[in-house]
Amino acid sequence: MVLHIALVEDEPITMEQTQKTIKRTAEELQMLTVFRTFADGSEIEEDDILWADLFFLDIETKEENGIDTARRIRKVTERTPIVFTTNHESYSVEGYTVQAYRFLLKPIGKEDCMPCLEHAAGLAETKSQEIVILAQKGKKILIHYRDVIFIEAAEHYCHIYTKNGMIKYRKKFAEFVDEVPQDQFIQCHRSYLVNRNSICSCGVQGLCMNNGKKVPVSRSFADNVKAALFDI
Repeated sequence: MVLHIALVEDEPITMEQTQKTIKRTAEELQMLTVFRTFADGSEIEEDDILWADLFFLDIETKEENGIDTARRIRKVTERTPIVFTTNHESYSVEGYTVQAYRFLLKPIGKEDCMPCLEHAAGLAETKSQEIVILAQKGKKILIHYRDVIFIEAAEHYCHIYTKNGMIKYRKKFAEFVDEVPQDQFIQCHRSYLVNRNSICSCGVQGLCMNNGKKVPVSRSFADNVKAALFDI
């Protein structure tokens, strides 16, 4: 698998050493690594936060220290592991407020890296199956697939119904058909995808969803729905 790593380090030599250690350790674990490197935490933007599977943050950078960078990361995602690298142990207590996964003293070694990479890889495998990233009015929000009740095609948009309401999103319906977890979603109509775990009942008028909405089932997809619901 490919692990996306964001690495913050303000000392070029330490940056190179850390990157080499991470890469060698990943190769032993049969992983590929892709890096985005930063001299200061203030350089990390929201796109980088959404991209990364694992953060290695130098705590003592000039413009924005690692704890403050971690606080910004946690406003976007609570699940991506954060590993602090430091020359001191004095930050460990404060680090718990941002759910730090590890504190590693520099220079970090293979034995330090290995559990971090393994932990991040486990989360990354489920991340691709659980999260939809949506851009809406210039902002990005995260939606867990398990919270999606159904998706409806609406001209150039899709209406995504979740337990918290409906989101209008400019995306081709066919792209959702290809992207959603196939064991979790059923296409029941040329304009509808439903989460099988959100179906309350199936009748002649279609599917009744757990938000009270009814979704039609077309003839061309009726066998598909029956097979998915009743394991025919």
